[in-house]
Amino acid sequence: MPRFYFHIRGGEDPVDDDIGVEFKDRIAALKHAEQAARDMLSDLAQEGEPVRDDAIEIVDEAGGVVGRLRLRDTLRLT
Repeated sequence: MPRFYFHIRGGEDPVDDDIGVEFKDRIAALKHAEQAARDMLSDLAQEGEPVRDDAIEIVDEAGGVVGRLRLRDTLRLT
């Protein structure tokens, strides 16, 4: 199975994922990133931190960016 890496971008301290996670395909990796973004937003809310313009950058084994998901885009506001 291919390995995908989930880098955090846009904040004061960008974080590179050096370990990655194996998924069957790009779609599964993107779904994982969406859940991770929601978890990160939950943590920020519990800590009383603002939601900035951070994003998760999904990168494949070859180093190609296969997706980018802004944390705030996972919020559903009515």
